Amino acid sequence: MLARYPRSLVARELSRVAIAGRLVFYRRDYGGTNDRDAIYLTCRGLDEGFDDAHLRGVLHAEFSSVLWRNHADLFDRAAFEAALPPDFSYGGSGVEVLHRRDLDASDPEDLAAGFLTRYARSSLENDLNTLVRGMMLRPEDLVALARRHPRLRAKALVVASFYESLGVPDAAALRRRLAETGD
Repeated sequence: MLARYPRSLVARELSRVAIAGRLVFYRRDYGGTNDRDAIYLTCRGLDEGFDDAHLRGVLHAEFSSVLWRNHADLFDRAAFEAALPPDFSYGGSGVEVLHRRDLDASDPEDLAAGFLTRYARSSLENDLNTLVRGMMLRPEDLVALARRHPRLRAKALVVASFYESLGVPDAAALRRRLAETGD
């Protein structure tokens, strides 16, 4: 699952990846979490939707948090925030919305505002996580959405550039494709 990243980056940034049957914080179930150099994933089986695609998505999302925290100097936060809608502010940390069943859903309003999912509206970190998940699992879909939604495109360009600066091989090609979709 981490083969899409340079080995040296993974070795430097991660000391462990752990899988648990359940993670609960603040009386809420989590699909995954992270700290400075570790990722913790939940896997409760296929019958509860924890298939390979789900686990890969959570892994990429959590690793993006580790990378973002450890390399904040390489992330163009000003450009990312400039792509947000006027007068927008994130809702919190994400904990406050974990009980919702529609976290991974999006609608035309979300996409026009530059958010892949409703969960992305909760914090900048979760916004980044959802973009990385799209970038690593469904890059073609991300490019197609970016063609129609300039705010989403602007944020995805920042994320692709961030990953390119970390040496993630596919990021440069994705950044070029996203840049081609512009006006």
